[in-house]
Amino acid sequence: CQYFAYIEIWDLQEQQIFNEDRNVSLLWKAYEQVHLKNPKLAMNRVTHESQIFSVLHDLFSPKKLRD
Repeated sequence: CQYFAYIEIWDLQEQQIFNEDRNVSLLWKAYEQVHLKNPKLAMNRVTHESQIFSVLHDLFSPKKLRD
């Protein structure tokens, strides 16, 4: 079984526009439906370059890859 990750990158303006969980992109909504049926698709969002390493670290941690 394979593991997939989707990372959505927003700039500051997008973060302000989509500041609530229900306000998401169409692609995020589509992948969310896939994720509900297959938890091997991990999803996360980056809004600032300082978050990139921690998001990648979380998505590809040994625990996530094992689950």
